[in-house]
Amino acid sequence: MNALTNSIDIALATMAAEREPGRCYSCIEIAEACGCDSGTVRNIEQKALAKLRHALKRAGFEKVELDPA
Repeated sequence: MNALTNSIDIALATMAAEREPGRCYSCIEIAEACGCDSGTVRNIEQKALAKLRHALKRAGFEKVELDPA
């Protein structure tokens, strides 16, 4: 695991632990907290959604819409 990935993981865990109920963070807020740019956050999000879609399809959920708000 490289230093940037480690830094992002720590920042996300901290944000999640301190988050108020119902609070959503923008890609820009996440990027600032993680020390990267919003494009990196968006790429990570897209890769995670692709993995989730694949897992859901394998499990038989082919009609699931996963579109980030």
